[in-house]
Amino acid sequence: TPPVTDLTPGYPQYLNPDGNLYITSETPLQLNANDFAGSGVDVINYRINGGTWEPVNWSDHSFVITGEDGMYVVDYYAMDNLGNTESIKSMVFSLDNTPPETDITIGTPQYLAPDDKLFITSDTVLQLHAEDNPGGSGVEFVNYRINDGTWMTITGPDCSFTIIGEDDIYTVSYFSSDHCDNRETIKTITLYLDNTPPVIDMCVELKGTSQRVYLPDDTVEIELTDNEKLIAEVEDATEKQVGAGLLYIICSGLASARFRIGD
Repeated sequence: TPPVTDLTPGYPQYLNPDGNLYITSETPLQLNANDFAGSGVDVINYRINGGTWEPVNWSDHSFVITGEDGMYVVDYYAMDNLGNTESIKSMVFSLDNTPPETDITIGTPQYLAPDDKLFITSDTVLQLHAEDNPGGSGVEFVNYRINDGTWMTITGPDCSFTIIGEDDIYTVSYFSSDHCDNRETIKTITLYLDNTPPVIDMCVELKGTSQRVYLPDDTVEIELTDNEKLIAEVEDATEKQVGAGLLYIICSGLASARFRIGD
């Protein structure tokens, strides 16, 4: 009676829903043979993709598969000290040594300055999307952190987030990993958070006749300033048309107007 051999793959490994078993070149494949009450195991042989038969290393009974990503067939058998030879067995593996690739997409609002500084606000959505190599084990996690904060781990190939905080320079670091724990090299992007609109003071002398003041289309606030009496007189007789970038002011006193515009 010949020995009986088992092939046990170590980690990392991933069995996908289709039954494909993924490994890496770090995954030990262990061969163990049992001759039960027979003459004892003499040798365990294996070959990869129809190559040369090799005896397994007796120190740990394991080997690894190296080479390009793809499908590999491992054949193996054992023979006892009387020459009883086991029938050849086979196991199929998908080798995956390639990490995913992650891209970051910056939403709006955003502004790329002439010096290549990229400005955003806390309303700007940052999106991460990872893709694994064709035939790979698939993206398992997308990871990101802001500055030196805690790494955030998201299951799957997509995630989105925003940056909340004071106006400042922020560094976003990110990478992805697949089901075989192949990890992408960390990528970074520098962003400039700007949630503060500029203020432009335009002092206009308002007298008892109609005044027209031309403003940018993105005016977001108009504030009339002077002593309370004059402000009251002006506000009582003021008509504002902001959307078209033109402000009509009709008043019967003296006051000044300050206009706040967006960036």
